[in-house]
Amino acid sequence: MTKTARFVLALLALLCLLGSPSLAQQTLGSINGTVTDSSGAVVQNAVVKIQNVATGLEQTANTKADGSFTIADLPIGTYRVTFSRDGFKTEVHSQITV
Repeated sequence: MTKTARFVLALLALLCLLGSPSLAQQTLGSINGTVTDSSGAVVQNAVVKIQNVATGLEQTANTKADGSFTIADLPIGTYRVTFSRDGFKTEVHSQITV
């Protein structure tokens, strides 16, 4: 085998190793944010409940000390998000798209 043929084969092998299939669109997402009251103060231990409008899938999380929350690995779709805490008015957002 000539030096040129080896180079071409090595180059082809390298291209095969580096070439990866293109990634499809992701089918999972997340909803995250920070819950605050009307004065802008964070609300810790608020219950965040999400429900997929089409499938009924529900998940719940509580806000952390800094008012933040994350609900991950959600199938794409439209969700209803409910925020509640004793002493506060419950708030519902019904058209959240993931």
